[in-house]
Amino acid sequence: MQALITALRRAAAAAAAGGKPHMDSDASTPSPNARAPVDLPSPPSSPTSASARTGPRTQGAFFSVLASGEQVQINSKDLAVVASHFLTTDIARVMAPATEAVLAFDERLFAGPDALAVPPVFLNVSSFFGANVRRADFRLETIVGSLILFRRFSLLTPITAYTWRLVLLVSILLSQKVVDDESLGTDQFPELWAYSTKHSAATFDLASKTVGRLETDMLKLCGFSVNIKAKEWFTAHMELRDIWLREFNTPVTLNLPTSDTSKTFIRRYDSKERATVG
Repeated sequence: MQALITALRRAAAAAAAGGKPHMDSDASTPSPNARAPVDLPSPPSSPTSASARTGPRTQGAFFSVLASGEQVQINSKDLAVVASHFLTTDIARVMAPATEAVLAFDERLFAGPDALAVPPVFLNVSSFFGANVRRADFRLETIVGSLILFRRFSLLTPITAYTWRLVLLVSILLSQKVVDDESLGTDQFPELWAYSTKHSAATFDLASKTVGRLETDMLKLCGFSVNIKAKEWFTAHMELRDIWLREFNTPVTLNLPTSDTSKTFIRRYDSKERATVG
């Protein structure tokens, strides 16, 4: 926890000084066997373009943490850790019984019958999700949106040790297209897949047309319903706040809009949680 606090303070100091946040070493110096990096779009005039990113993003942050008396904004890398706890819990809740049948979004469709199952335990979820976030440096809103969409999609298609990674990949893809003006193209996600699975024994190549087909299949399955309602945003943010407090015993401030509607929803959520705990 002390290392996390130190990293947060260093990132905040660098941002305040106009410097560049520390780049994750795994993302900046990949192993000799690593695939080519994602070819991000050419930067427009905005200094916050995807190509100009040099470290975990904090733009548009909804969270900040009180570290050693200082309010430090949580960045995308930190949020990915908490989001992985969120995903692990959600997957455990909807996990389908083991079956030999090959299902939709099943990795055996693309890797063959000898494909390895990847149990959706926290270590595997955080490794896969965190690698995607580090490599593409998604906006915080994209991270939260992907959790919401994954939760929605998990009610429409079985989640197993063979399907959760592809369903999550499509959730990330669609989330960043919905919330990020600097979104990556579908054809860039095979590289993200390669990067995020390179340290796993269960790795295989995904073609661009395969990712495109998975995206289309999911859109048809959900009736092209990928818009995220305000209540879903608030609920996800509140759940992430609770996870951070539980896992790191550190209070988190939600930098949410201060409208009366926002305050009312937060009060209702907190009252409901207290009633549940009581």
